Amino acid sequence: MKKLLPIPSFLAFLCSFVSALSTQPPGPAGPTNITVILVKADQFTTFNKLLKSVQQSDQINNQLNNSNQGQGLTLFTPPDNAFANLKPGTLNSLSDQQKVQLVQFHVLPNFVSMSQFHSVSNPLRTQAGNSNARQFPLNVTTSGSQVNFTTSVVDAVVANTNYTDGQLVVYHVTS
Repeated sequence: MKKLLPIPSFLAFLCSFVSALSTQPPGPAGPTNITVILVKADQFTTFNKLLKSVQQSDQINNQLNNSNQGQGLTLFTPPDNAFANLKPGTLNSLSDQQKVQLVQFHVLPNFVSMSQFHSVSNPLRTQAGNSNARQFPLNVTTSGSQVNFTTSVVDAVVANTNYTDGQLVVYHVTS
């Protein structure tokens, strides 16, 4: 015959067990996935398709989930309506290499928070080119909490932050 714990002893055991469970650190959140992040943001379908079509989503995920990477990434994401304003067939007329460069131009190879834009040196280096050689220059200016970008093609503003985890920051940009 099994001996049962008295109710007060059982309650004390149960309380200590629940307390121990609640102090355990949470399990890993899983690897960062840029595709999932952009799907949840729900306004970057075209950019997300472009990322996937040239395997840059895989490249970004690998960079983020490589424990040796350490510097993080900054991604500037134009919304679907920015692509809708392009002449029909513009994206389809680009070669795969041009599509890769277009995506890489929207990625900084390090994590840059909104407050850090106030002290960055222009031009910023994107993954598309070398800022020292003046390839694909990206210049930033700030005014209060507003962050503006100028390129040889377009001027843009950071509308808001869609995602940040200290390793990756995804900004919604508008022109």
